[in-house]
Amino acid sequence: MSGWADDPIGRLRSVEEKVAGVQSALGPGGLAAGTASADELVALTTELLEELDVDRHQDSDADAELLAALRVYRNAAFTFRKLAGSDPGSDPPLRAVCQAIIEQGHDHLQAYLDVRDEPR
Repeated sequence: MSGWADDPIGRLRSVEEKVAGVQSALGPGGLAAGTASADELVALTTELLEELDVDRHQDSDADAELLAALRVYRNAAFTFRKLAGSDPGSDPPLRAVCQAIIEQGHDHLQAYLDVRDEPR
């Protein structure tokens, strides 16, 4: 049995912690500190996506939202790494894009939790 099946909420908390690290690093002077969180977020979301590919649940609506959240968070981490690798301050719009991507991930995660918690 996968780690996902054993502790889905714990795994999501780990994702949320990494996302929070990236999000807080979007502020002034935080890019260097957020790179580790972005790298960890890419690794964790990739691992979870691979596990979920093997260990599908029976609720396709919930699965779709969860997969979307993980993919969007991973894209936010890739965007952050691009931002962190650029000349500091050279791309303020990219910070806004990264923040918007994170917010989209939050929306998908909330939708997943809402669908998952609906009475059957």
